[in-house]
Amino acid sequence: MSTETAQPSLVLHHLNDSRSQRILWLLEELQVPYQLKKYQRLPSQLAPPELKAIHPLGRSPVITDGDVTLAESGAIVEYIITKYGKSKAQPPQPFARAVCNNIIAYVIDNRLKGNFAMIEQHMQKVSGGWFAGGDEPTSADYMMLFGMEAATSRLDNVPDIMKKYVERVHAMYV
Repeated sequence: MSTETAQPSLVLHHLNDSRSQRILWLLEELQVPYQLKKYQRLPSQLAPPELKAIHPLGRSPVITDGDVTLAESGAIVEYIITKYGKSKAQPPQPFARAVCNNIIAYVIDNRLKGNFAMIEQHMQKVSGGWFAGGDEPTSADYMMLFGMEAATSRLDNVPDIMKKYVERVHAMYV
C-alpha cells in the first residue's frame, strides 16, 4: 500500500536488515496508506546519520505520523493497530489477547519498573538535584532528560523524583 503519488501522513523509516519488516507486513495487511523511506546501514552496521536525525536512537523501525514519532516495533505495532486497525490484527480469543497483553506487561512493565527504581535510588543518593550530582547539569543530565521526559509524558507509574527533575529542567527555559 506504499504510495509514491499521494503523501500519506504515516512514514515508515526502514533500515535494511532490521525489524521494520514486521511493520511493513502489518501496514500491508491493514491496508494503511504509508510512505516508505529507505536507509542503508553504514559499513560499521550502524544506522546512517539521516535516520538518527529522525529519532536519536538511530534504530529501525521508526515511524512518523503527523506529530508522532515512535521507535521500537512493539510500540509501533500497538499504535498502528489502535489507530488504523479497525478491530483487525487483535487476537480473536480473549485468552490469546490476555496472553499477548501479559507478555507485554511482563517484559516491558517489569523492565520499566526496574529502570525507574534504579533511577529513583540513584537520584535520592546524589546531592544538588542533577543526575550526576553537583550544582550544574552535566553530560549525564543531557543524556537522561529525553528518556525521563518520554516516561513522564506517557506513563502513570513514574516516580515523583523523576517528574520533579523534568519539571526543574523545563523551568530553566521558561
